[in-house]
Amino acid sequence: MLPIICSSPVSRIQLYFYFWLMNLINFFNCVKNDTPYISNVKGAHEKRIGELLTYFNIKHQFHPNGKQKAPDILLEVPHGPGFKGVKLELKSSQNAFPMWNSGLPQTDCIYIFGSKRYDSHTYFLGQDIITPLKLKQYSDLTNELREIVKQHQQKADWVDDRGFDYYTRPAHVHTGKANQTDFFKHKNRGICEQNVERMVLTLIREHEELMGIDSSAGL
Repeated sequence: MLPIICSSPVSRIQLYFYFWLMNLINFFNCVKNDTPYISNVKGAHEKRIGELLTYFNIKHQFHPNGKQKAPDILLEVPHGPGFKGVKLELKSSQNAFPMWNSGLPQTDCIYIFGSKRYDSHTYFLGQDIITPLKLKQYSDLTNELREIVKQHQQKADWVDDRGFDYYTRPAHVHTGKANQTDFFKHKNRGICEQNVERMVLTLIREHEELMGIDSSAGL
């Protein structure tokens, strides 16, 4: 490892943030290349990812907004300039695609997905697997269906003496051929993973400029 050459004074916080970003890159490489499938029964998947984050010295918090809301894990950025944290959502499935149920991908989250079929993991940004158009279409459809239910609920004979009622709950699934649904063989898998890595590398490069680091010295 070559020494880092800085052209300006660097604080301990700046250096810590810089190496935190480098550790984050190593974490994602470990997830993709060295982490087999883990079912989330009894929270085993979350536990394993948490152990990896701890190993790479990345402070994190599970379910900062409660278990029913994203993110599953918030990576705490160490006093980084203008950064509040990195959001992780964890998915595991026996299939080659994740299950979404009523929730759709959060565009500002990084997803880590483990598949039993491939005994492996991949990762992607929420914004890379669903377009704003599809999000709007699903939102419009859900609102239309709920309005239909309300219209029926206003009928005079809707309420009975057993209190039966009806509600809609969206369920989002992947259907189609493997070239559409298989997250490990999809033509854009490499692009999706690179976009996560590029996001982290962009943070590193921005911080290098802030710190006055001479990248030619290498790490």
